[in-house]
Amino acid sequence: MPSVYVTEKAPSFKNSCTLSFKRTNSLVVDHKLLKNSVLTKEELEKDYPDVDYRLLPFTGTWNDANSTNKNEFFKDDIDDPHVKRKIAILARYPEIRNLYGPDESTQYITLICVITQLLSTYIFTKLLNLPYKILIILAYIVGASISQIIGIIFHEISHQLLSNKPVVNKLYSIIGNIIIPLPIGISFCKYHLDHHAYQGVEGKDPDLPLEFEGKDPDLPLEFEKWLVSNRWYFKIVWIFIYPLLYVLRGAVYAKKFTYWELLNWLCTLSTDACIFYACGSKGLAYLVLSMWFGFGIHPVAAHFIQEHYVFTQGQETYSYYGWWNKLFLNIGYHNEHHDFQKIAWSRLPAVRRIAGEFYNCLDAHYSWLGVFARFIFDDGMGPSARAVRDRECQRKGRKMIKVSI
Repeated sequence: MPSVYVTEKAPSFKNSCTLSFKRTNSLVVDHKLLKNSVLTKEELEKDYPDVDYRLLPFTGTWNDANSTNKNEFFKDDIDDPHVKRKIAILARYPEIRNLYGPDESTQYITLICVITQLLSTYIFTKLLNLPYKILIILAYIVGASISQIIGIIFHEISHQLLSNKPVVNKLYSIIGNIIIPLPIGISFCKYHLDHHAYQGVEGKDPDLPLEFEGKDPDLPLEFEKWLVSNRWYFKIVWIFIYPLLYVLRGAVYAKKFTYWELLNWLCTLSTDACIFYACGSKGLAYLVLSMWFGFGIHPVAAHFIQEHYVFTQGQETYSYYGWWNKLFLNIGYHNEHHDFQKIAWSRLPAVRRIAGEFYNCLDAHYSWLGVFARFIFDDGMGPSARAVRDRECQRKGRKMIKVSI
């Protein structure tokens, strides 16, 4: 029976690797020796073809095309690290399974956010009839924050973490979408799971920057990478229009339109009409600005960059451990979330507390404003600062996963 081999010593720092994933039972490989070996990566692959050399802490050895061409992705030749880290953690801390399941209190948070945003819209635009210059400030501070929380709740819903009943999750997606003028709730849930299944796989992961074919099939116009590149002023524009790009990334995959999406469209357009009737164009404009700021230039929106843009060579997923997590449903705990998608936002910090040696050895962020600043002004950062792989490399890596029973 294929196995996961676990030694008694805990992996406490980056170069101490004590777990081994193999396809046979004949050999337990000491990854500390592999990491410190004078052999090249190619020689290691020849001698140990069934071994994932990254363990632990599940970071990669990449073809660093990005260092010579800022418009090229980092190339990985194996799968993403999350499934293997999950197996390794559960082998040592099986009690983490007790954290699985939805957090139904998020249903109440959804209702509070919707009601608060609707009341704010009515008060700001109808009762007070505030001028646009004040309205823009309030949209950035108040409205965008609420819109961002709803976006995070959409993310929870995509993993069925508001309720054990799928229909309840879908209904709350539509309810949350009342204050988001575009009907994105159901569609996001449909596309987001592909990001987890095919993280970094070109042509499969809808979270990767857009690629549009040009007239010459040998000269693809990779829209976000080549237009923005590492120019700081274009990166500011890229962040500002990110809400549009995020929608387009999913749309280019053109999955079959579902009845739930149709219901989402009907309900959202109906509520848009009601808001326009009750508050006028200024009310609808307030919600549009709240959505645009919330998913673009709002400080918390930096989590879109924090999550998978490469700040450290070899690491493709990053967590944020700053204080904003307390207000924004722990959205910063991204490594923990990718490892354990069945755990609701309120219990993700417990994963790090229990299995800290698996996460404290990874690079993490503590300031979302710092994420924005480095992304914009670091010449090594841009839309192409992502780790990618092809489908065959992902399959090769997955074949190394063996679970002991």
